[in-house]
Amino acid sequence: MKKFLFLNFLIFFQLFSNLHAESVAGKVSKGIKQYNSGKYELALKHFIDAQVEAPEDPLIQYDIANTYFHMKNYEEAIKGYLNAAVKGDINIEQRAYYNAGNGFYRQGKLQEAVEYYKKALDLKPQDQ
Repeated sequence: MKKFLFLNFLIFFQLFSNLHAESVAGKVSKGIKQYNSGKYELALKHFIDAQVEAPEDPLIQYDIANTYFHMKNYEEAIKGYLNAAVKGDINIEQRAYYNAGNGFYRQGKLQEAVEYYKKALDLKPQDQ
């Protein structure tokens, strides 16, 4: 009986984990669809909903930052890029620093832009 209950628990846990992952992936997928259609407000909503369920996912944070950038909210975009950059994925970190540089450039903050472009190049010098 204990084995049966334990196996049921494992199956339930696995199913719940899969549903959770699908729910995050589904929200991100909807966000990407809206983003690609130029519906940035709707995209942002889906990305933020996904972030609530997966707050440590750097790619979701990066998607949120990109969405703010296209909405010309460069301050929020920069914050999002810098949050995504510290989450441990070097590819996202490099792109996030580069795009933070773009955000600073759009704000006319050229010193900060150059600083973040350099950080991006330090991570991937071959991207010159």
